[in-house]
Amino acid sequence: MSESLAYLAGVLDSDGFITIRKHNGNRDFPTSMTFSEAVGVGQTSPDAVALFWERWGGSFKLREHKHPDGADWRPMYCWVAANKKAERCIRDIRPWLLVKARQADLVLALRASKALPQGETRTVPCGIRSRALDPAIVALRESYFAAIRRLNDSRLRV
Repeated sequence: MSESLAYLAGVLDSDGFITIRKHNGNRDFPTSMTFSEAVGVGQTSPDAVALFWERWGGSFKLREHKHPDGADWRPMYCWVAANKKAERCIRDIRPWLLVKARQADLVLALRASKALPQGETRTVPCGIRSRALDPAIVALRESYFAAIRRLNDSRLRV
C-alpha cells in the first residue's frame, strides 16, 4: 500500500497540481469568498491518472485540443478532485511528496480551518438569524490562498 502511495506522490509531484481556488460563494454578497481545495494530474497515458480516480474519485476525462497555430496537441488524460476528496488524496500521499509538500500543507491547513465548528468561525451578525465568517478566519484563508499562489506561480521562480 505505501509503495503505491509513494508512486502516486511521485506522479503528482511531476505531473500534477495542488492548489486552493477562490470564488464568490454568494451573488447576494459579492465580497463573500469561498475557498476550496483542488488537486489534479494530467498525462498523455491514462494508466497512472486512472489510479487517482479509482482511489479517490473526482473527475477523469480525456482532453483534446489544438495548438494556437493549428497543430494538434497530444490528448491529455486529466484527473481532478476538489474539497474533501482532494483533502483525502493529499493527506494519504503527503508523507511521500517532495516537490509539492508545502502546497499540500497549505491545503491541509485550509481544510482544518473549514473543520472548525460554525460557532467559532461565524461570529459577525449579517442578517436576522445568520452570521458571516469571522474576519480573522477570512484573513487566514486569504493568507493560505496567497501563499499557494506564490508557490505555484512559475513566473516568480528564479
